[in-house]
Amino acid sequence: MMAIFKVELIKFFKNPWSVFFGVFFPIMWVVIDGVVWGEYTVDLGNTKVSTMNFVFPGLLMLVIATLTLTTVSITICSDRLEKRLKQLALSKITIFKYLLGLFLFNYLIYFADFLIMFIIALAAFDLQISVATTFVVLLVPIILFLIHFAMAIIIASNSKTIKSNLLVTLIIFYILIFLSGATLPTYLFPEWWKWIQIFLPSGSGVLLLTRLFNGIGTAEIWYTYLILGLYTALFSFLAFKTFKWC
Repeated sequence: MMAIFKVELIKFFKNPWSVFFGVFFPIMWVVIDGVVWGEYTVDLGNTKVSTMNFVFPGLLMLVIATLTLTTVSITICSDRLEKRLKQLALSKITIFKYLLGLFLFNYLIYFADFLIMFIIALAAFDLQISVATTFVVLLVPIILFLIHFAMAIIIASNSKTIKSNLLVTLIIFYILIFLSGATLPTYLFPEWWKWIQIFLPSGSGVLLLTRLFNGIGTAEIWYTYLILGLYTALFSFLAFKTFKWC
């Protein structure tokens, strides 16, 4: 497991996309949102919340999508096509152990990023959050991370070239981050736009996480639990079904 961590750490810092969009970009957006829109409030479920409280869950989704769809997908695809996965298979490492190592490494990067963003938002921009809500915010992203991690495996396992993998990955990544509410608040768009958000795994994730983060009931969006549960089961099954060493 430690060997996987060491290799992935080197790869991570050699990839400028992962470092910038997975670490610096979300932190930068926390600062920009806090400085420019920090004094404003947003209506959320008949409750007014600060702009920082509204956008913070979406920024977490941005980090999750970056560290799974772009980082993991490209890593697995390049390792498979360049036969590095085949060498791992010869070392008798199991598929589960390999994927678990990738998952834990990237989740730890996400968690470190979350802590930095959380401290900045809390200390500098008056982020409002209770102890109970903090535990929810720590648990729910694990499910969201798993869904997008499984998506990354599926894309990587079905890519015939690194270029095609990169193209498909970026198309899906941009669709998810722009239509889910992770980067652009959905209240800026027409009402029909929200239906697109609901049926995207990232979109339901942002909807659910935003309400839970602000201590607002989720009875009105009960369907997000069902959607995320179905995506978790489906993508996890397809990820293990399609993954191959070479």
